[in-house]
Amino acid sequence: MALIKSELMFPRLNRAEIALLTRFGNERSTSKNETLFDSADSNVSVFVVLQGRLDIVRPFKNSEALLVSHGPREFSGGENLISGGPGSVRGKTKIPSRLLEIERVDLLHAQTHPLLSETFLRSYLLRRAFSPSSVAGDSLLVGSSHSGGTLRVKAFLERNAHPYTYLDLDRDSGVQWLLDQFAVRADEIPILICGGRTVLRNPSNAMISAVLDAESIVNHSNLWDIEISVFSPGGD
Repeated sequence: MALIKSELMFPRLNRAEIALLTRFGNERSTSKNETLFDSADSNVSVFVVLQGRLDIVRPFKNSEALLVSHGPREFSGGENLISGGPGSVRGKTKIPSRLLEIERVDLLHAQTHPLLSETFLRSYLLRRAFSPSSVAGDSLLVGSSHSGGTLRVKAFLERNAHPYTYLDLDRDSGVQWLLDQFAVRADEIPILICGGRTVLRNPSNAMISAVLDAESIVNHSNLWDIEISVFSPGGD
């Protein structure tokens, strides 16, 4: 089953972001039906589509199923990128294409740039958390049961009936590895991606209220009622 493409999980890079990435990669032209990586490969590169299309498929014995098709200015990356080991997908260009290939180690250097870090961090965390039951407007909470901040944010979201997906750092070593690559410090946990858009690091309750309230106004939604006045500036 193909993924439902979301601009949040699969954003389009702007010209400035692509220009920055060219410092870390090399352009590559591909032919029709050329395979760039297979399910048994490890340390797979990230590909930014400049022209054409990159299809990500899941191979079966005698067939393959399309998961997502990356168009111009979109970039690849998923389970095998995060873990550094073999994945379960194949990348191929069914039409002649022009790509920017960035090796995994070079991408990690590129991600330290402030113009790129939040875009890649948000996208890969959302891809990691994706499930067929996910709702695009839900928030994503990344944290640990050993973190007081995580427990506080969980309670806040539940008290205000705001739906969210949870990634547990204690159970998913791949997510912890990913955060380490983005130099996310322990005191910045939890990370909350509000509505799939705004990335907050260890936010206070008041900060979450402000962001969710702004989103509800933009979306003309009244699904929850938040009283900011009951929370202190420190988030207690």
